[in-house]
Amino acid sequence: MCDNVGAAYDLAGDPGAAVRVLEHGAAVAHPSALACLRRLLGVLALTGDVAAREAAADRAAASGDPETVSIGVWSLGDLARDRGDLAGAADAYRRAIGTAAADSVPYLTCELGHVLRRLGDDDAAYRAMESVLGSGHPGQVLIAGTALGGWLAEDGRLAGAAEAFGAAAAAGAGHPDPADEDHGNHQAALDGLAAVAGRADGAGDHAVAVRALHLAAAGGVPGDAVRIATEYGAEAAGRGDLDAARAYYKGAAAFPPDGAPSALVDLADLLAAHGAAGEARALLEPLAASADGRVRLAATTRLLPLLKAAGEDDLALRLAAQAAGEPPSPNPPRSPSPPRSPSPPRSPSPPRSPSPPRSPSPPRSLSSSRSPRPNSKPPGRRPPRSRPPSPARRAARRAAAVCRAAAAC
Repeated sequence: MCDNVGAAYDLAGDPGAAVRVLEHGAAVAHPSALACLRRLLGVLALTGDVAAREAAADRAAASGDPETVSIGVWSLGDLARDRGDLAGAADAYRRAIGTAAADSVPYLTCELGHVLRRLGDDDAAYRAMESVLGSGHPGQVLIAGTALGGWLAEDGRLAGAAEAFGAAAAAGAGHPDPADEDHGNHQAALDGLAAVAGRADGAGDHAVAVRALHLAAAGGVPGDAVRIATEYGAEAAGRGDLDAARAYYKGAAAFPPDGAPSALVDLADLLAAHGAAGEARALLEPLAASADGRVRLAATTRLLPLLKAAGEDDLALRLAAQAAGEPPSPNPPRSPSPPRSPSPPRSPSPPRSPSPPRSPSPPRSLSSSRSPRPNSKPPGRRPPRSRPPSPARRAARRAAAVCRAAAAC
């Protein structure tokens, strides 16, 4: 009974009354008094009455009840930490973990990890936080992963930092609302991934940068991750580093949840501009058969000039017809209207000469609350013709339109 009354006073904003009720109930020689003692420890932590809190914690630690013992020792650990006795705090947290309920262990382990880091026992601190990452407790995974990622990044261990931040970002991906209490930690994890990607890119460790951005995509911001990866890829190509450009564009194309095939189209543009026509063609040919009409059209308009240059005019014409939407059947339906004419492909710029080593740029931002861009408005339909063209003429016109756009026919 006193537990409920004390909780009511606490919720009403009267901790003094809550302490009086709970102290009276905790003094009763009855097993139910332990619930009042446990509640009392929580309220005393808010009042700042260190002496009363320590006395209650000692009683709880000596109670013999595992749950109450754990909370008492936990409180003793907090008190030791607050007065600067970090070794005593670490010892108390370890003892509390030994008797704590399973759902309390991740909280205690996070406290232990922080104290161990302050003691300079980095490996033990890392192990403590890593154990929390596998706990299945999203809130504590967010806290542990963000803390561990920050420590590893400070220590120059960028690959490990990316994995820790990534675990936190994945745990917080369901909290995009800024009003959610876990949103801040989720955003901190995403900021950590952006910082790791920026540092890794500046250091030339492109594999780690791509991995950090992959984890950001999995953590809820795929659009931002693709954007940053392609920016880094374009910058690498501008420096003449095609290997790095390949890593970024191919990485972006495979980011979760659905990948970004358009990144491969952009990569093919870069490769063709740098004289790697065969590699560009190998990227574009599968995309020219994509089920996504926009990807298929973009890939085909870039593939047609390569086929023309190789003397494969017949294949270019067939692909142009396919990209225009003409089905392979000899008797296609007559009702669909023609698609929009594609925009001409971008003229590839010549490769720039390599620039001197650069200073790492500030990390790009990854926002967990950014609203997606609206889809572009679909084109209006053309007025119906009085006499639809024949299937053969329609196919020829579509093929010619695509060929003209690609300057290949």
